[in-house]
Amino acid sequence: MAYDDRPGGGGGEPASPAPTMTDDELQALLTALKADSLSSATESSLGSQREKALDYYYGDMSADMPTIEGRSRAVSTDVADTIEGLMPSLMEIFAGSDEVVVFDPVGPDDIEAAEQETDTVNHVFTQQNDGFLVLYTMIKATAGKPDPDGALSAAKGLSWTSPRGPVRIDPQTRDIIQNVYLRVVERDAGGRLVNRETETFEDQPDYGLELSRK
Repeated sequence: MAYDDRPGGGGGEPASPAPTMTDDELQALLTALKADSLSSATESSLGSQREKALDYYYGDMSADMPTIEGRSRAVSTDVADTIEGLMPSLMEIFAGSDEVVVFDPVGPDDIEAAEQETDTVNHVFTQQNDGFLVLYTMIKATAGKPDPDGALSAAKGLSWTSPRGPVRIDPQTRDIIQNVYLRVVERDAGGRLVNRETETFEDQPDYGLELSRK
């Protein structure tokens, strides 16, 4: 039996039984922790390999095959040309409709919830993020291969200019980092109500997500 000897814990009184995990739950937790540690350990080496592969993709082989004086500098980019030609068709498949993700209800009681889930996920994909750019970058980086680690690695640190200003993906948390703007509504010289920006707080995380994780 466990006893609570912490300050204010009752001084020897029996402690409330702690929640226990099954063997399967414990194994799943350890497997996830192991995968996280291995991914961070191999990220640096894989990153350099992907960077080198990207240089080759764009026809830059100067690191391994420097140009010889007096020889042709022409480089054939057949792989890049083929992938670039396929990208419009691939993007049409995944992002060619108004709803990138649709949740289907299981029964009549799930219809409203499924509609809300569909609207929320599509809002996050298209409005909170530049989903088209992120998806395009992931598909292009993996060349259509089932490589989730490569896809996530390509999105880490990705940045773009959105209607909200500069936005980027934090390479550590994979959350959105963006500017937060302080604005006031006031009347101009003509008496009209105008929305005016007064201050900008740059590179702010999503505080709602941070609070939800506590």
